[in-house]
Amino acid sequence: MSTLTSDQSAGGKAARRTIPGSRRLKRRLLIQSLFERTRNETRSVSQGPIQLLYRRVPTDSTGTTSPVQVGFAVGKQSGGAVKRNRIKRILREEYRRNRVDLERQQASPNTCLIIMVMLRNARASSDELRSSLRNALRSLTKV
Repeated sequence: MSTLTSDQSAGGKAARRTIPGSRRLKRRLLIQSLFERTRNETRSVSQGPIQLLYRRVPTDSTGTTSPVQVGFAVGKQSGGAVKRNRIKRILREEYRRNRVDLERQQASPNTCLIIMVMLRNARASSDELRSSLRNALRSLTKV
């Protein structure tokens, strides 16, 4: 009789540690709406090198019943593609670890919280990125 490790599912395969597609912010119009200066509904939270842009939208416009959708943006000032992708992997993993509380508090049958996680300081360490995102998400749950 074998026991499952934390990386295995009941089927014996390795469990996927990803953000489900329904929880990812992919629609161009929703992303653009976060950056429009004329919208009063968009709010922001800054914590160290991390800035979160967020707003509530009707679930009809998201195409999913997910309570939260999230996207990640790292500018070219952070370095080459390899470094930017590494930063995005770190941010996605930290969000994945901390998303349960946020999704539980933001659950609403008719609205979805859309969030864009952005890096403001290209020289931040990976530990600083993790703690800043964790703190920003905590402050977002208080909103």
